[in-house]
Amino acid sequence: RPAVHMMGASDKGSAIEPRWEAAKRALLEDPLKNANECAYLVSHLSSLVDEISTRTKQSPDDVGAANKASKSSDVELEDEKDARKRVVHIVHALQKYFEHLQTEESLRSSESAASRKFHEWTKEQIKSYQSCLRRCCASRATPAGLRAETIFAVLDSIKLEAGKRFNAESLDFVLRLVCCGDQLSGLLLEILTEEYFVFADVAYYGLKSLARLSEDVKSGKAEIPENDQNARENAVCNAFDLLCALTKTVGGFLNGGEASEMPLAERPCLSRRVAEAEEAGVRGAGANAATPIFLQEKAMRGRCTQAWLSFLRLDCLPGNVLRKSLTMLPDRVIPLMTTPILLSDILTNAVGHKGLVGILALHGLFVLVVSHDLEYPNFYRQLYNMLTAGTLLTKYRARFYRLVDTFLSTPLIPAYVVAAFVKRFARLALQAPPHGALLCMTFIFNLIRRHPSCSILLEGRGSGGTDPYDSLEADPAQARALDSSLWELETLRSHYHHEVQRFVQVFKRDMTRRNKYTEIDLEKFVERSYDETFVRENTKRLKLCGVRLPQKDRKTLF
Repeated sequence: RPAVHMMGASDKGSAIEPRWEAAKRALLEDPLKNANECAYLVSHLSSLVDEISTRTKQSPDDVGAANKASKSSDVELEDEKDARKRVVHIVHALQKYFEHLQTEESLRSSESAASRKFHEWTKEQIKSYQSCLRRCCASRATPAGLRAETIFAVLDSIKLEAGKRFNAESLDFVLRLVCCGDQLSGLLLEILTEEYFVFADVAYYGLKSLARLSEDVKSGKAEIPENDQNARENAVCNAFDLLCALTKTVGGFLNGGEASEMPLAERPCLSRRVAEAEEAGVRGAGANAATPIFLQEKAMRGRCTQAWLSFLRLDCLPGNVLRKSLTMLPDRVIPLMTTPILLSDILTNAVGHKGLVGILALHGLFVLVVSHDLEYPNFYRQLYNMLTAGTLLTKYRARFYRLVDTFLSTPLIPAYVVAAFVKRFARLALQAPPHGALLCMTFIFNLIRRHPSCSILLEGRGSGGTDPYDSLEADPAQARALDSSLWELETLRSHYHHEVQRFVQVFKRDMTRRNKYTEIDLEKFVERSYDETFVRENTKRLKLCGVRLPQKDRKTLF
């Protein structure tokens, strides 16, 4: 009897095994013999997706009423968690099954009618499987954790395509979903970057998808509520994060990353048949004719160019995104572009912004002028008008004036333009706090040393006590700075701060003897602030400081 009882227990255990678990186990044990279980699991997955969406859509009032009416709320919660768990297990089983079929040599080598029919049936199951995954991702009622799992499953399903083309629709679906929704967390972005963007085909078609998405956002075709400005800005910020991640990856492809120097043509791809992919889109002939388009350097650079141009042409870029984009352009984006000169219109419009945005756009134009033969005659006029007293008090002062020093470091600037900048810095020194005056005088000294012809400004010239320099003139070439003199330095000798007084003494040197004196390091003053100057003076130990005591019969201090 004990033996019979144990057998009965075993039979009972096998009888209560869920149908989906039995189907999953049978499918993985013998994929070819139990192929019909694939259709059941796909159908069951579709039902689970609908069930989870229905349960999650219940309002809190309905859930509370159900909890009061029945004591089985814990059971319902367990059922919901079990449904989510079943989705993950079924997805992993189906993905493993489909990948196994692709590596099965007996199926790949067979050309019989039965094999062809089985291949067609498998394609239909894969399409149904991908459709279930997309419905689960797109439903806002799907929990965040499950949605992330299905997002990765959609990307993994790209490798299931057996045709000659890359399944760009699945990648485009995922990128639009994470951009226009609220799914792009830091962890999700990190996983996308490290596990999917490292594939050359994913990076190529990802850039293509982001370019198309930017154009849809600009034209209003994207799936974003028309009057929801916050949703629009979130979509732009998400697209920027994805574009930055792809740009960093593509930079490693084309310029050689730190971890690997593997050329682009040898990069791994997510699609299964790389040698046959994009056959219709291959460009060139000869040895290059067999190379897929996403493994060609020129094509990759072209996609990167189009993606950035489409994104920067958006008229709804938030201020922080625009500043970050302009910061990336000179060093990380322009070197990857096929025709960087196309950025000139975008940067010219951005120069009109005041503050950091204007100077960052000017930096991009400077790179185009120096390295890509852009003609921009108003460059130093724009820079001249950006130098105002307010720039000495902003939080981005250090970055601003480092870029100004870079722009003025070339010896090809005409002397009359340099003289106008010298006079502009001298006038700013009169208005600025001590740390700003020191920074302005550092620029004056370095500019005169770089251009000895401007040392004539140190001579005391003038007629009738008037200054011919026109500080209100917007064009530095018309400001008549060379006809003036640096009388401002004589005024600064009486400055209330002793460091400013002492700094003026450096202009007594013979500025024409460039080999005798070196430039003053700008970093000594560019980071200093008013608070730092106050703390330095307040904590300084005074030596031999005389104090005059008031007379006994005086009733006032002065």
